[in-house]
Amino acid sequence: MIHSLPTLCQRSRRALYHRLTIAPALVLAIVLAIVLALGFRLSASADEASGSGDRPARSAVVVPVIRVQQQMSYPLEQVFVGQVEARRTAELGVERAGQLIEVRVREGDSVRAGDLLARLDPTLLQAKRAELSADLASAEADLALAEVTAERYRDSVKGGAVTRQDLDEASEGARAASARLQLAKARIASIDLDLVKTELSAPFDGTVVQRMADEGTVLGAGQPVLTLQETAAPEVRVGVAGPLLGALLPGEHYRLEIDGEDVNARLRAIIPLRIGTSRTVDALFDPIFDKEADDLGSDRTGADGRPLDPTRTWALRPGNLAELRLRKQVEAQGYWLPLSALSEGDRGLWRALVAEPETDQSETAESETVDIGMAPSSSGASEPRWRLVSRPVQVLHVDRERAFVRGPLQPDDPVVAAGLHRVVPGQRVRIVQSTSLGADQAD
Repeated sequence: MIHSLPTLCQRSRRALYHRLTIAPALVLAIVLAIVLALGFRLSASADEASGSGDRPARSAVVVPVIRVQQQMSYPLEQVFVGQVEARRTAELGVERAGQLIEVRVREGDSVRAGDLLARLDPTLLQAKRAELSADLASAEADLALAEVTAERYRDSVKGGAVTRQDLDEASEGARAASARLQLAKARIASIDLDLVKTELSAPFDGTVVQRMADEGTVLGAGQPVLTLQETAAPEVRVGVAGPLLGALLPGEHYRLEIDGEDVNARLRAIIPLRIGTSRTVDALFDPIFDKEADDLGSDRTGADGRPLDPTRTWALRPGNLAELRLRKQVEAQGYWLPLSALSEGDRGLWRALVAEPETDQSETAESETVDIGMAPSSSGASEPRWRLVSRPVQVLHVDRERAFVRGPLQPDDPVVAAGLHRVVPGQRVRIVQSTSLGADQAD
């Protein structure tokens, strides 16, 4: 395609214009970039020069450190949970089957031993007794006739009016009549006993806590009608396991916590049987209601059936939970460490990070050194440097947020107390501040 001369001139002027406009801008951008780079370099050099004598001003990893103190024992304290139990609780039922016609008590009623609680319909038994009474009268008449006949034959045999055979038959007839009379009496006695068993009486003083049948119910033999709970002083049953079982001594006083209320109690007995599922041994306690527990004799701990103290019935209600706290010193050498100072190790052990002093205190490791302690230090590089070492420890006892351990630790060793995820074994550190975990804090 052939262009005209004016068109070619116009295009040349445009190209020259673009070159003259873009080239200076590009040069200016390159110059500015070089100037900024030189400025940053000079600023960094100045900062490095000014900070070379003040290393702690840089940002450092800070973790807490404690200095451990050796202990010769540790307190073992455990809480065992039990419950308040009534000394006697019975599901009362009638031995015979029959229709329930009367229940004289309701739930919550207090009864005395021997009180009539419920009755079955005795009509059938009364009719049977009337029938047996008639049999008894008939047996009595037969016996009287047999005895008179035998006596008459005994007089007549001497005169030859009757034979000896007739006399023997009359005598044995009298004995048979006597046996039938005894049988009739025994049957009546059996019916009388059944009539007694149609009535349900309280076997001991107590409170009706459950009513399981009402009038009109046809009961089977032994079917429960009422649940009776004894109102005498209750007992507390606590399952105890482990080494603290040996700390219990029958006859000694212990403090129980029942529904937030402190209750003095005397250990009455330790059951010589270990429960298979929980592997605990039951300890039975008698609550003491008097103000001065030490003045009580062994016969006044509630085992004699004393009534509950009305002002504390709410705390000693059967079914309430009870807590027993036992504590004893266990002889063992070791150290207390916070749980945050332990991490999982090998072969079931745990590990702690201990700071050991470095023999080489040269400045070459300064860039690899971090601060450990409770707060930044102001002493700077003049402080000695340490290196973290992993030590395996065995946990003997855990108490809330601390653990009693033994292992290759020495008294006054600085141990990293927390923040184990921020440091690693072999890392160079500087201890800027530490705290001591002594016997007073361990207890």
